[in-house]
Amino acid sequence: MPVSFKTQERANGEVEYLSNWQATCFIIDRIYGVPELIKELCLNGLGADLFKTLKSNEFISIFVVVRWISIMVESFKVIKELITTFGRVELIEHSDNQFTFKVPKVDKTIGFFFGYLEDLKERYMIEEYGASQTTLEQVFNGFARQGEEQIEKRVFEKRN
Repeated sequence: MPVSFKTQERANGEVEYLSNWQATCFIIDRIYGVPELIKELCLNGLGADLFKTLKSNEFISIFVVVRWISIMVESFKVIKELITTFGRVELIEHSDNQFTFKVPKVDKTIGFFFGYLEDLKERYMIEEYGASQTTLEQVFNGFARQGEEQIEKRVFEKRN
């Protein structure tokens, strides 16, 4: 199930830059109030590219950081919704504002599923989505990808 999140347009005028990982963590924690995102700023987290840039002391636009925060906040809201409905969500792939999730087959109709996704689209900043059943080719490609690189699967489950 690929999902793309809408992103805010850049503001005109002067752009502030960050070059410090600690300052970015401060912004995430104190200003935006989402400290759980800080753990994603690591080499194998959802903010790996941002982390590498910040750790190399390169300058990065504050807009890039704010955009990443807004995408992550919306994606975690959607993940929580999916967990509530399906009990388990696996993050298969992530790139920028695009996520591919896998949810278990449940006793819901395809009509329910698309209606559910449309409801999520209206409530969250989802730009577009898709849904499909996993093909045998996708299963084999997933095994091949795991063999090539050490992909840490991200599985989110309902807590009892």
